[in-house]
Amino acid sequence: MPEVILGLDIGSRNIKAALVKQGKKPQIIGATVIRTPDGSVSDGAIKFMDAITDSVREYIGNSGAKPSGLAISINSPEIITRSLTLPVLTPAEIPPAVKFEIFKFFPSIKESHEITQTVLSYGESSVSALAAICPQEMIRAYQELAARLGLRLKRVGIRADAQAKAVAYFCGANDGPGTVSGSSHGGSPGAGADEKKAFASDDEAAAGGVNTGLLVDIGYRNSLVSVIDRGKLVLSRYTMSGAVAYDNMLAEKAGVTRDDIENARLGGDFSTIKIDRDDAENILNLSFMDISDQLRQILEIYSGDPSNEKPSYIAVTGEGGMIPDIERYLGGPHGLRQRALTSAGGKTGYDSLQLNPKLLLAAAGSALGGSGAAEYELNFAPGPVGAGERKGAGSRRLAVAVTAALLIAVSSIAAGLYFIADRNRSNAEITDIYNEINQDLQAAVQNAKIDAAQSQLSTLASVLGAIDANSAKASGLLEDITAQLPEGLFITGFNMPDAYNLIMNGRSRDYEGVSDFALLLRRTGSFDSVRINSITANQTASDLISDYGFSMTIIVKGN
Repeated sequence: MPEVILGLDIGSRNIKAALVKQGKKPQIIGATVIRTPDGSVSDGAIKFMDAITDSVREYIGNSGAKPSGLAISINSPEIITRSLTLPVLTPAEIPPAVKFEIFKFFPSIKESHEITQTVLSYGESSVSALAAICPQEMIRAYQELAARLGLRLKRVGIRADAQAKAVAYFCGANDGPGTVSGSSHGGSPGAGADEKKAFASDDEAAAGGVNTGLLVDIGYRNSLVSVIDRGKLVLSRYTMSGAVAYDNMLAEKAGVTRDDIENARLGGDFSTIKIDRDDAENILNLSFMDISDQLRQILEIYSGDPSNEKPSYIAVTGEGGMIPDIERYLGGPHGLRQRALTSAGGKTGYDSLQLNPKLLLAAAGSALGGSGAAEYELNFAPGPVGAGERKGAGSRRLAVAVTAALLIAVSSIAAGLYFIADRNRSNAEITDIYNEINQDLQAAVQNAKIDAAQSQLSTLASVLGAIDANSAKASGLLEDITAQLPEGLFITGFNMPDAYNLIMNGRSRDYEGVSDFALLLRRTGSFDSVRINSITANQTASDLISDYGFSMTIIVKGN
């Protein structure tokens, strides 16, 4: 008898559950949305295990199904995803190579986090991989949930990956019917009944053959913007913005309760919500401005690589998936076509769901991995060591991944940056450090691309001059800050207008390096807050992105 897996997507507002019968053609046999007990989940972490266990157990009992396994989809700001380019390695050598690369960026997480990875593509001279990092404490909580429910924990994955698998399986990996961004649907607030429009094919959409698009998952309090290429997750970013702001503003403007708006949003029917169209547009702008900005930035990052296919469609899922005009608002400025996420056909159970399918994609997708339906998956759940993960198998080629020249350059940069925090050194020592960095750069330049190192060297003097040499507080702060610098990111200036506020400017080789740096600084415990003020893409003469400039405000503890 085919195994049944219970897929869960546990949010701070709702628990989404899907029962998926496994086999050559996995099928959804049941699904529901359960209100999350108040305060029991925060940022993907379970706070009150008893409440969550009781809610899920009640659903299993009422469903009449007998699942034997549990699959979890997590969405949390604590989860980090990184795209990696590795030298050509065997499958056995990829996991240790990924860990090596990740620990270069996050050396402090070796004992506290788990890493999982998937290979996106094999090239002639490199391997493209996607890695995900999750706190062990969060994973242990889901292990406990599985044990309490009496189910085997099959998978603990991330929401963006689960949704990518679900879209590929249930809706097809390639773009299907849709409209060019600009139409509305579902009875928009401010629209009469005669203005309702459904997704429909047009000449451009019917041409098909488009493999890359954006999947925007709007949760209740936070959201994800992801790039999907041929059914695989290749890039994903988290933003602290969700549907709750939309609910609050629309309820106030329309003179109804927030529950009325939430019910309309989840059901996709806003025909009873009466407001002016201009007001509806303003509410969209105010509610989802942060998501729109994240979408623009992720398009710049992905399209900045000429080898990537430019995304051409957008699909919005989750709590905000049925908000009228949301695809037009997010995708229209970028010419992205709306994708309807209708069933690709076959007896998968997707087209017979009584609930909004866009809300259930992550729960259903989490239960697909390992079923033969999805070739790629990220899985934090513990299991037997794979055939490719023999001890020491990667040691023969890890030397290929990082050249000696690059290590010399990076260590030289670290030495120079550490000096910023030590303001008691003499001018002679400054000269010695400059000379040492110069010598190492000369030795390494033939074998490694170290433009960032040379830029750091040229700006080191101005950075030193920007700091008060007599400020013990500044020295301590800089020591904490520079100890967290990831590779490829360097500081170009500081300004400390008072004893508690530090404004820092810098450059980063890649966009995600800035958010990684901010996250590492928050975790030091030395600061009350770390806020990214701006990230700006710097372009070359040929309009390619060279690097990113950023500004960051750090508030010191004690304010």
